[in-house]
Amino acid sequence: MKVSFVLPHDFRFSEWGVNDFLRRYHFSKKYLDMFAEITGSMAKLYVLHQNVSNAFTVNNISFFPIDFYFPPFLKFGNEFSSKLVAKLLLDNPDIVHVFNYYVWSYPLIVYKLPNRIPVVAQFHGIVDHFSSLKLLAFRNSYTKTKIFLTSFYCEKKKLIKLLKINSDRVKIFPNVGVSLELFRPFRKSITPKILYVGRFPRKIKNRWEKNPLLVIKLFEALRKRIHGLTLEMVGDGPGFFRVINYIKKKKLENHVSLRGYVEHARLPRIYSNAWFTVIPMYFPEMTYLWDGSLKESLACGTPVILFGNHFNLADWGLMISYSRPDKDVEKILNIFKRYDMYFGDVKSIRNTLKEKCSWEALIKNLVKIYETVGE
Repeated sequence: MKVSFVLPHDFRFSEWGVNDFLRRYHFSKKYLDMFAEITGSMAKLYVLHQNVSNAFTVNNISFFPIDFYFPPFLKFGNEFSSKLVAKLLLDNPDIVHVFNYYVWSYPLIVYKLPNRIPVVAQFHGIVDHFSSLKLLAFRNSYTKTKIFLTSFYCEKKKLIKLLKINSDRVKIFPNVGVSLELFRPFRKSITPKILYVGRFPRKIKNRWEKNPLLVIKLFEALRKRIHGLTLEMVGDGPGFFRVINYIKKKKLENHVSLRGYVEHARLPRIYSNAWFTVIPMYFPEMTYLWDGSLKESLACGTPVILFGNHFNLADWGLMISYSRPDKDVEKILNIFKRYDMYFGDVKSIRNTLKEKCSWEALIKNLVKIYETVGE
C-alpha cells in the first residue's frame, strides 16, 4: 500500500525554514515514520514551503513551491501549488491523506485526482470564517472524498448535513497520536504550577489558534488567589517578544518562566512537574482526541485546562469559558484546593490513550480505514 500524506500549507505562520521542519518535531513526519514502521509499506510526505523555488526531496519528504495565494489577504491556508498536484499524479499512490480539508486548495487537489485514487481528509482546524461556504460552494469536490476524519462530533454533524453524505464516511479520530514510551509521569512540583507548551503566533486570527496571552491572563486571575502559583511557558514563534513585553508590562517576570524552544525528548519532565497544562484555544466539545500537547500532558499524568462554551469537569481535566474565563475562577480555585481528590489517579487516562491515541493504535486504526476505502 503506497500512501501519500499531504501537508497543504506553508510555514508563514510559524516562520519555520525548511531546516526547522526537518530538524524539529512535526506531527506529519510522525505519521510518515510510524506508518512506515508499523506497516512496512511505502509512504511519502508532500509539504508546501514559502521559501522554496524548486521542488526537491529529502528522504521521503518532498517540498514544493507556492504558485499563488488565494484569497490574498489570508496568512494561512490559501496556498496553491501545481507542482504538488502534478507529483501526486505522477507517483500514483494507493491512498492520498490530506491534513486539513479547509485549506482553499483542497477542493482543487481532490478535483484533479482521478477517481481511482481515494482521498482521506482530516480535520486540523478552521482556516477562516468560510468553512461552511467552502463545503457548499465546492460540494462536488468535497463529496469525492472517501473518508473524513475529525476529532469532534459537531464537525461530523456539519459535514453530514452540508455535504449530504452518509455518517459512515465521517470517522471520529484523533488528529495526532502520542508516544507513551516517551511521555510518562515523573515528579510533580510541590508548589502549584501551570504550564503552556506550544507556538507563540504573531497575531491570533481565530479562536482555533493557540493564544499564549490567554494563559497569562488566566494566570493573573489565579495568582491573586493561589499562593506561590507560577507559570512555565515552552515554545517559540514570531509572537514570542510580544508575550515578553506583556509579562514585563504586568511585572510578572518573577512568576513566569519562559523556556523557549525545548526538544521533544525533554518535555515529559516539564509536563509532569506542572499541576495543569493550559490549552488556550477553542474546543467546541470536551475531548482528549484533539491537540498534541493535550495528549502529551495527560500521558505524563498532568490534567489539562481547556476553553469552550461552558464549564465542564472530567477525570482528566476541566473546561472553562473561552469568552469569559474569569467567571470560572472560583471553580478552578476549588479544584486547586482539592487537587488530589480530582486528579489523583492517572492510570485510567493512560490506558484510554493507549487504546485510542497512542501512535501505534492510531496507525493501526488508520490502516483499517485505508483498507476499506481501497477496496
